[in-house]
Amino acid sequence: MLEALRTDKYVVIFELIHEALGCYYIDFSLNATLEIDKIVEELRAGQYANKKLQKDWAKYGYQAFRLNIVRHFSEEQIKESYPQEDMLIKMLYDSTLGHIEKRKQVGCKLYNETIPLNYESMVRKYFTYTREGKRIIKPYKQKVILDEDTQWAIMMTDYMEFPPHSHDEIELIYVIDHAVDITVNNKKYGLKPRDILFISSKDIHSFSTPGASCNRLVIIFKIPEIGNAFEFLNTKRPKEPLIVYPGEGDHGGSLHGQLEREILMIIDEYKHKQSVYALAVTARIYDILRIMARNVAFESYASGEARQFYKEIESAQKVFSYVNQHYEEAVTLQQAADAAGYSMYHFTRFFKKMTGMTFNDYLTNLRIQKSVEMLLETDKSITETAYLCGFNSVKTYNRVFKKLRQMSPRDFRKSNK
Repeated sequence: MLEALRTDKYVVIFELIHEALGCYYIDFSLNATLEIDKIVEELRAGQYANKKLQKDWAKYGYQAFRLNIVRHFSEEQIKESYPQEDMLIKMLYDSTLGHIEKRKQVGCKLYNETIPLNYESMVRKYFTYTREGKRIIKPYKQKVILDEDTQWAIMMTDYMEFPPHSHDEIELIYVIDHAVDITVNNKKYGLKPRDILFISSKDIHSFSTPGASCNRLVIIFKIPEIGNAFEFLNTKRPKEPLIVYPGEGDHGGSLHGQLEREILMIIDEYKHKQSVYALAVTARIYDILRIMARNVAFESYASGEARQFYKEIESAQKVFSYVNQHYEEAVTLQQAADAAGYSMYHFTRFFKKMTGMTFNDYLTNLRIQKSVEMLLETDKSITETAYLCGFNSVKTYNRVFKKLRQMSPRDFRKSNK
């Protein structure tokens, strides 16, 4: 589905594929989160420069195409490995031409037979200048990919595991079926069908499914800067963030009933996307915040204990950032402790308190999650995936993957094709 064209990768080599025709549009971008969306907008408007791709888009419809991220690079990897923009552009260009050649060798047709390199136009597109005249890459990183106009994102997911992480946005989770365990600031919540969980800004959270994969709605949104809403939601959090489904006896008048009514309307809007869809979803999100603010007991971040806790959250975020940059390497406990600013002894206790797991367990979970993305988004072999995600042997990777995902990497890839 082309809804999946929005990508949380930044610098990427990508391909837009019409599988029935075996035809590929291959390109690279330094701002994938915005640029790929722009390609789709131009195709929908009938204004895309590639006439063959535009013609097939109009003839077969967007359902006929899918997106594949061939290779991606984080902002940190770019700064570390490609400090000069000339090197970055040349590397991306050469890699893209190499991928095009591979596609041609196996008989694939291309919408763009060649990608002419016009260096100066690329510089104008991707780079800007400081007041001192230094050329720098234009800002492009978004931690959470939100709709550019509405500042929210909606997704239906059944991911079985996700390691501890945090973000500035509020997150709301509504369980459709089965069950999921979500840990927020080291407190575990067991969610069952129709339960609702409110995750505040900067809360450290992770999830796992105790049995079958759990389908759930996830809504992520920025705190609106309306009246005192921003100050209220940025300085306070619900004392009890889990709103449990009260059972069939509830007729919609309870807190859960009020919230569920808004959530179900969001799901309906998400499925049908009728006119003023964005306005309708935004209105429902604001109503959810209104219901929560007026009916739930909130606690302030202002106390000394709370200030200390959120200082610790900032330390944990530094660890998350460091590991996200270096997970493919042999990351040591000492390196993680240094990133957090703790001694190794204190870091071990601190990390377990904040995440509910040891650092080694966290690192393993993150590497498996990264490998899942690679299995879904690339054609890399299982062996290559294992080593690129930091595992020192394929045997270890297969064993750990099966333990966390209840199937082998090969079976996982097959089941998601």
